[in-house]
Amino acid sequence: MKHRKRLKTYLLIAIPLSIVFYFIIYIRTNTHHSSWDNQKEYLWLFTDSAINDIDPHFQGSWVKNNDILCHFIYKEHFLVSIWHFDDLDKIKLTDAVINYDKSTQDIDIMYGKGEVLNSTSSPQTAVRFGRNFDNRINVNLSKNSTIQDTFQSSSYKGFLGTIDGMSFTNSKFEDYIYFRYPDGRMQTLLVLYKSARGFFIIQVETNDPEISINKELVNIFNLT
Repeated sequence: MKHRKRLKTYLLIAIPLSIVFYFIIYIRTNTHHSSWDNQKEYLWLFTDSAINDIDPHFQGSWVKNNDILCHFIYKEHFLVSIWHFDDLDKIKLTDAVINYDKSTQDIDIMYGKGEVLNSTSSPQTAVRFGRNFDNRINVNLSKNSTIQDTFQSSSYKGFLGTIDGMSFTNSKFEDYIYFRYPDGRMQTLLVLYKSARGFFIIQVETNDPEISINKELVNIFNLT
């Protein structure tokens, strides 16, 4: 009888602890943590002259086990974000597709199935837990976004526009990353770049109405 009582007490303690432990491990492996050093590994993506115009005091990154999102400030007015996905390193540039004028929506990433990075800024970045791009990525732009120009070479492609909503999906159009713009549409230069060192998504943004982004900003990056 005492043995049963002890066993029951043990189970009453062990089961809740196991659940808590599971969620701690799940969160640690599926969410990003902030870093002030990892982004330095990606400075090679900038030209030497551009590095001189990067604010050394405003740099940071969001790091997870299979991706990293780096932030830099260029010439005071431009936010440069560089995203490297380990599970897309073998992707072909032709399998990275930009879909213009496509509906995007606030999906349930925002509501318990993911995390929100940069939650106090615009854009906000929502990332679904347990994503799998399966060596394909679609960049989907909302119908209210405006595209001024597009460009492409053998190693990269992208667009210049004013963005109202954007999402990254896999081949089945399952949303894994969603960008919200609570402060309104934002000027954006987006580049999909494939090199021997991996696959990168580069975004240059500004919400300063007196500053314009032009396509020539592509030239601040090493994209050969």
